[in-house]
Amino acid sequence: MEVDATSEDIYELKRKGELDKERLERKIKEAIKKNIRKYLTEESIIAGDGQKKIKIPIKGLELPEFRYGKEHEGLGAGRGSLGEGDAIGTVRGRGQKGGQGTAEHIYEEEVTIDELVEIAFEELGLPNLEEKSSKKISVKSEVFEDIRKSGPISRLDAKRTIKMNMKRNALAGKAEIKNIIRDDLRFKSFSEKYEYESNALIVAMMDVSGSMTEHKKYLVRMTLWWIKKYLERQYDGLEFLFIIHDTRAQIVDEKLFFATTTGGGTEISSAFALALKTIERNYVASEWNIYPFYFSDGENFDYDNAKAVELANKLISYSKMFYYGQVDSGGFDTFDEIIKREVKEPDKLVVSILKEEKDIVVAIENFLKV
Repeated sequence: MEVDATSEDIYELKRKGELDKERLERKIKEAIKKNIRKYLTEESIIAGDGQKKIKIPIKGLELPEFRYGKEHEGLGAGRGSLGEGDAIGTVRGRGQKGGQGTAEHIYEEEVTIDELVEIAFEELGLPNLEEKSSKKISVKSEVFEDIRKSGPISRLDAKRTIKMNMKRNALAGKAEIKNIIRDDLRFKSFSEKYEYESNALIVAMMDVSGSMTEHKKYLVRMTLWWIKKYLERQYDGLEFLFIIHDTRAQIVDEKLFFATTTGGGTEISSAFALALKTIERNYVASEWNIYPFYFSDGENFDYDNAKAVELANKLISYSKMFYYGQVDSGGFDTFDEIIKREVKEPDKLVVSILKEEKDIVVAIENFLKV
């Protein structure tokens, strides 16, 4: 079927499509931010790679579609789908008669895990990094470059566009805002800038002794996974050291770190001793920002507490901050109470208690906003 349309019709439709796309992206961001606690505690998210897609429900969204009307109706916009197979239509009640008015529509839009992470943490920043010598990591930022006549609609410079429109209309006899055309449009142009900052080593340590139940490990996995993802989005070239322990500690890769089963007794000092040995052998503390993250239920063998505190204080002396997440066991005088009493540099210690799902978000905020 042929459809008669002027170049202005096609341009307006294309422009509307770009605006609708921008509106959809804004709706997705709003939906994710509104339900961020749900996504931060969804364990299936950490099982996939960054390109795995998850569905985000979007309420009350009307999107354009090509609609062929009767003769002379031309092109229009109506209530359409988000894409092939994505629209799930109207929410229906159970066993009730249809009423008057318009029902609220809910659509599902797919986003990748990487996109979800970017939206979730777009306004946060990692504090306390100081410049060190030698090896550096780079932080990306966008820098305004110039004004151009073309570009994505998200970078449209409305002020300059209106100014150009008024200038053109003034030449025709009347300076007014009217009939904006393609030649009036002005877009901001940006370039990527890399600022070289500090080296950073993240030491992730986890207790995998027999008292660490599946629920406790779930709380740790979710908290650490999101922290790691956030740091990777913000900085290039971070180094990670993964350590697990019961009465003995070992260095493992990331996959094994998040998948190890539990068993055995608990000697917290074993993890700190291995972390110190690795740092002293492979890193120069004066050239690196070192951030240990340690997670345990705090049920350490009594005979090991003094040694664990001694090694923790030494590790803290090498570190910018030391983060301890305790999956609360409800026991008396657990390691969080001991280390808070005996730490030599309390300003560099951050402790967060995790008991249930809602505490995951609190722990992430406590650790990243210090």
